[in-house]
Amino acid sequence: MKDGICLSLILGLLCLIPGKSFALEVAPVSAYGDSVKSTSLYFQFNQDEVLSDYLDNAKTILLLDSLFLNAPAFVQPDSVMITSLVLPEGSPKFNIWLAEHRAGNVKEFLSNRYPSLKTKFVLCRKEMDWTDFRDLIANDASVPNRDDVLRLIDFHHDEPGKCKRLLQYLNGNEPYQYITKHILPRLHQSEILISWNYPDLFVPLAEMKPVLLSAVSVQNEIISFSKTLHPSTPSETSAVSPKTVLALKNNLLYDLVLAPNLEMEIPAGDHWSLNAEFKCPWWLNDKHNFCYQLLSGGAEGRLWLGKRQGHNRLIGHFLGLYAEGGKYDFQFDSTEGVQGNYYAAGGLSYGYTKRLARHLSFEFSFGVGCLYSKYRTYTSSGNKLIWKDTRDCIYVGPTKVKISIVWLIGTK
Repeated sequence: MKDGICLSLILGLLCLIPGKSFALEVAPVSAYGDSVKSTSLYFQFNQDEVLSDYLDNAKTILLLDSLFLNAPAFVQPDSVMITSLVLPEGSPKFNIWLAEHRAGNVKEFLSNRYPSLKTKFVLCRKEMDWTDFRDLIANDASVPNRDDVLRLIDFHHDEPGKCKRLLQYLNGNEPYQYITKHILPRLHQSEILISWNYPDLFVPLAEMKPVLLSAVSVQNEIISFSKTLHPSTPSETSAVSPKTVLALKNNLLYDLVLAPNLEMEIPAGDHWSLNAEFKCPWWLNDKHNFCYQLLSGGAEGRLWLGKRQGHNRLIGHFLGLYAEGGKYDFQFDSTEGVQGNYYAAGGLSYGYTKRLARHLSFEFSFGVGCLYSKYRTYTSSGNKLIWKDTRDCIYVGPTKVKISIVWLIGTK
């Protein structure tokens, strides 16, 4: 009897110890529940920059802010999978490269915006073909000649090039233009799948609502999804997105006026860069009294605008402060000419650079400032120059315009 009483007392005391239980232990469930959330960030055509105001990105960022901004540690997700789509339109090699860069930039965007987010990122790419487009087209009643489009895809989906050409010929290219304008932009995206209490679980969901998954449905979804998923190698998963370290440029407007030119730009972090330029048309024809000679060089400091997380270096809008100078000798008719031992110019510039391909971009820029030069006018007679007078020139206004092709050199 005494032994029974002692045993009851011992068990009672044990029950009073906090955190102890003889029942099956149940892990605490956070306010987010055992769930997977899915959302997407969209990209402009052939671009890999995360733009917060493009398509539905503002809505997506608000959702991510509600999940991760100032979130307590106990709601940290187990994993975040970023899956970029590889489209069949264009160069396959470039599209694969673009998908990988988009995934890397989304990871960088999330890491910079939510420094408290400590979780495992997995970067993947999902290759699409015309059969993937078929469902989107079938569900869009506005596609012109939809039945004919679906029939072409069914017969030629295994020949992407031929399928595209036939779609372009169909009804004067109207269906293909609709697909390009209304369907393709929605496929330039990276899907973000966030899982809580399901380590290494990635299930694509059609809506952004928490979903409770049973063990059977989870297993089936993982098997079906893995058939179309191409995860990166471990080295790619942990790698930092390649950074531009140097840009070489050629101003096409100078080329039109036969002025050989070369520019070089070096980034200094994400917001600053230094641009240097040189131009040297050196054309002379004594027989026709023609002289077109200019030696000029300059430098420009640039400030790249906007939030730079998710942006490539040297891509986007910028403001600059520039200075340049040189010497010249111009004679475009048979008698009169001008020669300057030096000129100097400086001012403010604005520009925009848009990526075209993996290593190519276009730069549009102009500068407004002041130019000063001291020059002499002359008349040529045979092989001799007859000096007439010396003048000063002060000019305020636009001093340069550029439309440049840019070769981007990057490294990881």
